[in-house]
Amino acid sequence: MNTFCETRVYRDRLESLPRLLAENDGKAAVLLEWGGVPAVGNLVCNRVALYKLLGSSDERDAYLRLLRGVERPGEPREDAFREHYEERARLELPAVRFYDCDGGPYLTGSVLVACHGDVCNASIHRMMALDGGRYVVRVVPRHLYRMLREAGGSIPVAVVLGAHPLVELAAATSPPYGVFELDVAAALGWRGGICRTPRYNLPVPCDAGAVIEGRLGPDTAREGPFADILRLCDRVREQPVFHPEAYYVSRGAPRAWQVLPGGTEHILLMGFPREALIWDAVRRAVGREARVRLLPAAGGWLAASIAFDEIDAATAKIALMAAFSAHPSLKLAVVTTGDVNPGDAGDLLWAVATRVADPSDIVIIPEARVSTLDPSSRDGIGVKVGIVAVPRGEPDRFRRARLLA
Repeated sequence: MNTFCETRVYRDRLESLPRLLAENDGKAAVLLEWGGVPAVGNLVCNRVALYKLLGSSDERDAYLRLLRGVERPGEPREDAFREHYEERARLELPAVRFYDCDGGPYLTGSVLVACHGDVCNASIHRMMALDGGRYVVRVVPRHLYRMLREAGGSIPVAVVLGAHPLVELAAATSPPYGVFELDVAAALGWRGGICRTPRYNLPVPCDAGAVIEGRLGPDTAREGPFADILRLCDRVREQPVFHPEAYYVSRGAPRAWQVLPGGTEHILLMGFPREALIWDAVRRAVGREARVRLLPAAGGWLAASIAFDEIDAATAKIALMAAFSAHPSLKLAVVTTGDVNPGDAGDLLWAVATRVADPSDIVIIPEARVSTLDPSSRDGIGVKVGIVAVPRGEPDRFRRARLLA
């Protein structure tokens, strides 16, 4: 198991997994040993662990490494599937209900690999357990959705369980269509290699905990509700059903990665790649770098802070537009200065409360494309708000007093 966090091992009931992940959220990785495939979680337990995973010492270098990995993918070595996996007749997997509104037991850290034509894709999807070993899979309108539609509603897929953290991070980046996420993972430093599955010749990581081959679709089932990254109960939808055909477990360490919905790991895996895009777009738009945070208080998804060493109000509005363009799901963005900690929602509110001086400091974009996770939106249409919270006039009026030693 690859982690830069302390690992705590538990021998407990599977139903205890959500509580154990929550108790260790932001602090330690969890390994739950039970009767089926062991469950792991919190492997990317905090930002420090994420930076170390990328071989970076700070956020700037981590952004650059991730952006370069997408722009210049690697070429993973290929190896024989049977050397790394053995087939099983069945696998008992750690699907659980995490929150009181969950419609059923879920797998949350699974990476689905599919190919259509010359294009392969790896992406993370939640999977709700149905009877007969089937799963209904939440497929948002991105690359797997496109493949499924172009394939006529049914496509072979490989479900990868317990992948290396760099594979999980790459699978969460959503690079341009045609860029394979395992190639991105190789560029980021993953050395696990690619193995081709026996039935459908799908490229999967050689070092994952388990792999399931089967078909996605053409039938659908009701998926949800489910507690999403905002810890709100996502609605029920008709989604495609995954039909397992073959099960394989690692000859090394079988395991399945479970991500706590709304937890630190979920926020980092889903949000950090978008944070890097915002950072890059803003520096290109205004010609200088800023510190950027997608705020955990808004699920690491809907609200961002952008802190420059110095910035004027007019240029700050350019930064706001760049941020909204880079991350279309963004609903709220605040531009401020370097004396404000962009990751501290309280510090950011202090800046807004003491520096917004004019109606022009608030930019409102109505009827804009926003995230469907925002419950106030109407099928992804809502309002975007940008706030300029920078000092104007005499600098000493905005300087915070420092406590004497």
